[in-house]
Amino acid sequence: MSFNIIEKRLEKNRFETSILLPIRRDKKVFRLLECLKKQKYKDFILLIANDSKEPYLKKEDFPDEINFIYFHTPEEKYSTFDKLNFLAENIKTPFTAITESDCEPSPEWLEEIIPLVKKEKTVIKGCEARPVGCCTANLAFPSKILKDNKFDVDAPIVADYEWGMNLEKKGYKVKIFNDRGLVFHNLIINKPRLNRIIPCAKDDVYISFKYKDPKFLFRKILRNGYNVFVGITQILLYLFIFIPYFYSKYLIKKIKK
Repeated sequence: MSFNIIEKRLEKNRFETSILLPIRRDKKVFRLLECLKKQKYKDFILLIANDSKEPYLKKEDFPDEINFIYFHTPEEKYSTFDKLNFLAENIKTPFTAITESDCEPSPEWLEEIIPLVKKEKTVIKGCEARPVGCCTANLAFPSKILKDNKFDVDAPIVADYEWGMNLEKKGYKVKIFNDRGLVFHNLIINKPRLNRIIPCAKDDVYISFKYKDPKFLFRKILRNGYNVFVGITQILLYLFIFIPYFYSKYLIKKIKK
């Protein structure tokens, strides 16, 4: 990959934790940087990989409190997981955390999950306000795990979920702590679901065949069918119950006047 370092700030040579952040163009990344600035745990370096035509972020956009290395390429062709695999090759710390540009970590995020990584010596998924599987919005682990087990870029939408499945099949444990290291994931606003339907379905079928697990696909069909049912039910409630009810109340008030 043709990524080059265009900006960096290193106040020391060694850090305990690397935070990996793949981006393209997302205004929410500025909010994320402010959240990282407020981290109570300070012994980290932020590694960013950005594949946008223009660098988008400038050195002055980074708070003074954050040490970082900023990699950039103008070739807009890499998936999130391509960029994470690239950043994995540049990790020089014993521990690694991953979040996303549309996330807002709490000030206690790293302070609470890095000690868990040290204790459990495996992948830790912290509390996420929108928790789904082994999502890269809030993960931390010994760096060697990612260096030895890269993301499968043939599943570009759900490679994080697949990564967790792959690790568990290799004997690792993905431990979920829903009361530690809160991260708010602003996913609904940032990523409309309609344009992800076909890619997600394709990835689900790929994973099902890769692991020879038809039950995985069956579970996804049931879950997605349930989501469709709930969505249609909500629309019907709006059209045939709530809108007529409030409209009739409005008309009654108008008539009384």
